[in-house]
Amino acid sequence: MKKLQFITALLMLIPISNAFAQDLNTVITKENPKHPADLPNDGITSPTHKKYMGKIVFSKKEAALEWGKEIESDFTNKFTLGGPDPIYLRVYMNNSLSNYITRLSEKDRRSSKDITAAYSFKLYLDGIPILYSRYGTRSAFSLEEKQTFTTFRSSFYKDDGYSKGTNVFKNFLSKTEDKLTPGDHKIKVEVYPMDDYDDVFLAPMVASGEFTLTVSANAFNLNDDAVCLPKAMMQDKKIEAGMLKAFNNSEGEGKIARIVESDWTIERNQTTGIILRHAIDGIIAFTKNGKCKYQVFGFAQDYDGTKFQDRIYLVSVGSSKDINCSCLK
Repeated sequence: MKKLQFITALLMLIPISNAFAQDLNTVITKENPKHPADLPNDGITSPTHKKYMGKIVFSKKEAALEWGKEIESDFTNKFTLGGPDPIYLRVYMNNSLSNYITRLSEKDRRSSKDITAAYSFKLYLDGIPILYSRYGTRSAFSLEEKQTFTTFRSSFYKDDGYSKGTNVFKNFLSKTEDKLTPGDHKIKVEVYPMDDYDDVFLAPMVASGEFTLTVSANAFNLNDDAVCLPKAMMQDKKIEAGMLKAFNNSEGEGKIARIVESDWTIERNQTTGIILRHAIDGIIAFTKNGKCKYQVFGFAQDYDGTKFQDRIYLVSVGSSKDINCSCLK
């Protein structure tokens, strides 16, 4: 069940991001004119950085946004959701996260503020603000990166190692509900330094960008893990039916079950070594209060000395993640 523990720990971060994402009225904190002096940082890292200062640029090619080697001819502001287009982005700023946050206060509290500093993305759909979402966790960047980075690269669609950005975009998609209809839509993105050492503080916006997102008829493909559900690592209709039954008996009515481990984990009596049961991680997609979600669970089957019993039951519960309800239609 190590994988469940890892996924659970990861997903436990999501409600923090979602709770912050629900507050679109967070007040921007003005820079304090008596703030401490800035620390040295990376400054302007390329001619492209200078040209696009304060902007977010986008590309379908990851290599086009390589630090200091940007290929401007590969920048674009047109993407298709549900098609083959990944959405890579680079944020260009005039200072570091550490300095942005330190500038909000007259007192120098950098040692504590650097730990809690993060970036927040604000996303709009056709001019309507949809959410604020923290970019990863407080540790999304190291302390050194918070103090030196003046630009960073990420992705909204197609993970490729950029899970912090894809989680932001997935949260955005989950909140668009029926607004993200087939056709063209304008997506505006703004980046704000934030600190939540005590209350949530947002520094003034440091970068923004906009792109056109063409939503195809099959954009919310159930098997697209960048938009809807995690991929199944194993398929077994009997096990999936047992998972749904176990969920329905205790949690509600599930719509879809998926196994997210490639094999069962055998659990034994620590003293005798006798097999007690085997367990596996799965997700259940369901609706609750008009919202659509999936949740990670651990499921098990008992061993009777000769074989594993047919009955599957819940043994552990992870946190849930919102998804767009079009994924379940």
